[in-house]
Amino acid sequence: MKTSILNFFTAFFLLTSFSFSQNQHTEFGVWKLMQQQDGIEIYGKHALCLIEYAPNDYHFLSVKIINTNSDKKEVSFYIKSFYKEGESGHRDENLTVVTLAPNEILEGDCMDKDATLTRMIANPKFENSWHYIKSEIIFESIK
Repeated sequence: MKTSILNFFTAFFLLTSFSFSQNQHTEFGVWKLMQQQDGIEIYGKHALCLIEYAPNDYHFLSVKIINTNSDKKEVSFYIKSFYKEGESGHRDENLTVVTLAPNEILEGDCMDKDATLTRMIANPKFENSWHYIKSEIIFESIK
């Protein structure tokens, strides 16, 4: 019983500390506009996702892209994440290219197996995990 209560309070503390440390662009479970340009809107949403065979949930950033134009667009972007210890997500590491039909919406979630629209940010239970600060969407091109 004591272990269950301790695990509950540990999980609550981790979730609370992550929630309060997030950049105002994103919160857990809420889509927030992170970038917009030339009729393309990109939203971000933080989530805790279970990875198959992993012992705990991981902190992910999912992306939703909306083409508000009346013509097809090819969008190139990358996600850059900032931590107290440094940054990750340089262009060469994770450039993503998607094609959207007119008025199409693409949305990432925990089931996004190829990591096109969802990126792992941190493992909250890993003792030496970097301390997440924020993420940014960087547009490469819109054609």
